[in-house]
Amino acid sequence: MRLFKLRVTYKDGEQSNPWTVFAESFSEAAGRVEQICGTDKTLSILTQEVPESEALWWGRNYKAPNGLVAQYEDVAWDQHQKH
Repeated sequence: MRLFKLRVTYKDGEQSNPWTVFAESFSEAAGRVEQICGTDKTLSILTQEVPESEALWWGRNYKAPNGLVAQYEDVAWDQHQKH
């Protein structure tokens, strides 16, 4: 399992705050987030792999991956620290 960070761009032009999800591939991660956001509302999903060294910053742990799909309302896509 790999940890991915994702950002959704909606058809109305709005962009989501970051999401994280453990998945086997980029496409699986995007598909899981798209199910939550709604395929009819989603224009695109930007996906980046999160290195193990950064996982704890997101509150995630490579040693204990789970099915949680988490959105971070208090974090911007390019932030390295929560505010």
